[in-house]
Amino acid sequence: MERRSILAAVGTMLGGITAGCSRLSTDDRTEEYVYGLYNYSDKSRSFTIQIKNTSSGIIHTKTAQLEGGKATEPDSDDEITFEGDPVRILVQVDSSEKENLPWPASSSAEGKIATSAEISYGQENEGEISVHGL
Repeated sequence: MERRSILAAVGTMLGGITAGCSRLSTDDRTEEYVYGLYNYSDKSRSFTIQIKNTSSGIIHTKTAQLEGGKATEPDSDDEITFEGDPVRILVQVDSSEKENLPWPASSSAEGKIATSAEISYGQENEGEISVHGL
C-alpha cells in the first residue's frame, strides 16, 4: 500500500516537473516549407524565386533555368527551412519585373498557410504566374 502511494507521488512530481516541456520544444522548432516550380510555356525560362517573411525580409533566394513543359518537384534543393511563416513570394521570369504574390493558404487546414506551394508560369496564359497551396 505504501509503495503505491510513493509511486503515485513520484509520478505526480515528475508530471509537474515536465509540464510545459512539450510546448517549449514545439514553439522552438523550425517549420519546413517546400515549393515546386512549373514552366508550362514552350520555351526555356530563367526563374528567380524569393521568399519573404514579416520579420526578416528576404529569407530565401533561388535561381533556376527550366526547360519548357518541365517542372522541379519539391526535393532537397527546393526545401526552405526558416523561422516564422512565409508571407510573400517574389517571382522574376527572365528579365521581366518581379511579381510580388502572397504565400498561399492551406487547402486542407482552414485559416492556416500552406507548407507547400506550387508556382506555375504560363499555365492559363503565356506570361501569367500563379501560386497555389498544396
